[in-house]
Amino acid sequence: MTAGTPPRPSTVPAHKVIELQGWLARARLYPQDREAVGKGATLALELRHFTHAVDLARKFTQLEPRHPFPFFLLGLSLEAQEDWSGALAAFLTSARLDTRNGAALVKSALVLIRLGRASEAHRKLQEVLGQDSQSGLDAETLRLAAMALHLLGDNRSARDWLVTALGRGGGAQVHENLGVVQLALQAPDSALEHFEAAVALDPALATAQCNLGYLLLLMGDWERGWLHTEAALSLSPEDPRIALNALVYANAGPGLG
Repeated sequence: MTAGTPPRPSTVPAHKVIELQGWLARARLYPQDREAVGKGATLALELRHFTHAVDLARKFTQLEPRHPFPFFLLGLSLEAQEDWSGALAAFLTSARLDTRNGAALVKSALVLIRLGRASEAHRKLQEVLGQDSQSGLDAETLRLAAMALHLLGDNRSARDWLVTALGRGGGAQVHENLGVVQLALQAPDSALEHFEAAVALDPALATAQCNLGYLLLLMGDWERGWLHTEAALSLSPEDPRIALNALVYANAGPGLG
């Protein structure tokens, strides 16, 4: 069961590639151009050109050493390269530059989990969630914090914060994550409702299609399970988790023919 990590896109729009090439060229010609460096780093990360993203994000932090966003962007880029120690340092710097930056604290907690430092991660989460009564954290920050709690095994707290995120405008991704947590709490009927809600809100969310297909297959609903697994495969054919669902169907279901 996947907790909603975005799959690698199978295709990249040509205009995005051309736009990235333009920002990269401009950043090379004018290395002090904050707009070129910042937008180039952001787009490189979006298109999964992680080497460019890290290089430009580092330059961005040098151009804007007192602004939290360049360090947050660097953290995201290093995280994508699985440079956990570098990502942690960047996220903590971003959080230090803006003490209200809940997202940076949550990302640092997620990296700490990767590094096997669960108790430190839990303290970071308590710190950021403690801000909610004063600042009212946004739905995405709450979602990430909740999934960090899920990774730490605190599924009841994760569920409660995800419900709060829904009340603050959280959409398909929050519903999908709630489905994952409800499964961990052994509430498959509730999980099914949330996976179905996620797919209804965003049919192009491959991980939601995957999780819905997976649960339906477990419930013995082979026809609907395969329908959603097939949709997930078409959206993200390179995702091995989705391919695994297809194998579950092929080996345990009535067959594809």
